[in-house]
Amino acid sequence: MRLAGLVLLSALMIVTVAGCQQAETPKASPEPAMIARANLAVSPSLLTLARNPKDFEGEDLRLAGTYKPLPLPVCSDETHLSPATWALSDGGIEILASGFDSALRELALPGLPLEVEGSWQRWQGPVGCGRRAPSQLVWYLQLTNILSPNPLSASVPISPLPNDPTTTALAALIEADGAPTPTPLPVTAIGDSPLAEAVTPTPFASVTQTPRLSGTPFGTAVQSGSVTPTGVATLAGSGTPSATALGTATSTSNVNTPTPTATSVPSGPTPTPTVSKPILLDYDDLSKRNIAAGDLHEWQFAGATDLPVTIRVAPSSGLDVVLGLFDPSDESLDTFDETGEGQTETIDIAGLPTTGLYTLQVSAAGQTSGSYALVLQSDSSRPFVLFQGIIGYGESRSGTTPAGSDHLWNFEGVAGDVINIRVAATTATDMQIYFNNHNGQETEFVNDNSVFFPPQDREEILGLRLPVTGLYTIGIGEEDLVELGYTILIERVS
Repeated sequence: MRLAGLVLLSALMIVTVAGCQQAETPKASPEPAMIARANLAVSPSLLTLARNPKDFEGEDLRLAGTYKPLPLPVCSDETHLSPATWALSDGGIEILASGFDSALRELALPGLPLEVEGSWQRWQGPVGCGRRAPSQLVWYLQLTNILSPNPLSASVPISPLPNDPTTTALAALIEADGAPTPTPLPVTAIGDSPLAEAVTPTPFASVTQTPRLSGTPFGTAVQSGSVTPTGVATLAGSGTPSATALGTATSTSNVNTPTPTATSVPSGPTPTPTVSKPILLDYDDLSKRNIAAGDLHEWQFAGATDLPVTIRVAPSSGLDVVLGLFDPSDESLDTFDETGEGQTETIDIAGLPTTGLYTLQVSAAGQTSGSYALVLQSDSSRPFVLFQGIIGYGESRSGTTPAGSDHLWNFEGVAGDVINIRVAATTATDMQIYFNNHNGQETEFVNDNSVFFPPQDREEILGLRLPVTGLYTIGIGEEDLVELGYTILIERVS
């Protein structure tokens, strides 16, 4: 009791003294500047963040850099996506980011300067397609706001919505406000250049473009006038005009043959080639199309100066393809026509001249036509795919995949065919095979180690019925992407 009384007395004395001191010298309130500073997001450099990602976990950050979209995997069965779909870059360091992906892909070209805010997050899981998708540790910025440029378009500011900082929510906000969907501003500047002035073009995915070179593939000069070029066949016969491959018509001596005037000279070959609408091409996506003689297909992809690019186009046996590559300013970089009918054309570029949207043109040379398969890849692709050519029913082929690569074999199938695909390993490896249909989609994947296993691994796809006539693809690879020797046979059962 005595001890308790002393403690109580001491406590009363402390409270009294504290109260007197507070009454005599009132403590000033915190300065507004100090309160505001405590609520500001941290602004580390991209290099500091990349070197010490753990030090900023869970913190609100404000970062600045240039926009770089990341290729998204397109899978037919198992798809494993990273939460990060784009990156901020300072030219050397890239920081992964998530949020506002659809708006940025639609309104921003690679290289657009951005200032953003968000929370620094950690995620780990498989990324890629199929069961062999590797597990990755991903540090990324989950965006809550785009500070600059804001707005990205003429009349729609980018601002986050509660619990949903995505473009889907942004579209809902636009609709709720009753505002029409704006036409996006083009972003033509790269790096530190200012944004272009406001114009209102139609987005590239919906534009039917005129051939860049007046219908003549990839930079062949078109000469006006009525002189028939040397080596160009002239159609003979009464009342029949002669025509050149360059679109310049001349008349025969027959008086009934009309002579075209300057206003009636066609702008391209006869007949005028059909030019496809540009199709956006994703990295590591197998794409297939049919092309008629003289036609021209256009594909577009996001390129960057620090991203090596490899493009492979594998045609069917009766098709000879010619490739042309154009930079973001529509200037021709080169023409690629090194092989003949049924042989793969390859574009392999260690570094692109600038960052932006590139255009790949695919044309059918001469009077050839058919189907082709196309793959765009970079040095980060896993695995790297290599077309091996055309294989026919009953043919047995052999090959060896380099480490880190898969082999692709094309074959021309007919609707209703029932086939067996048999692949036997010749090295002690864990082999797997996959089948891509006429649209490029992977529909079969086999790695049945419960039946066959190294050192004499064997994989089969049996009784497969082909739905349509077209170009089909068989992929062969090793589970751990090491070198693999194999033989392949395709049998037509019925």
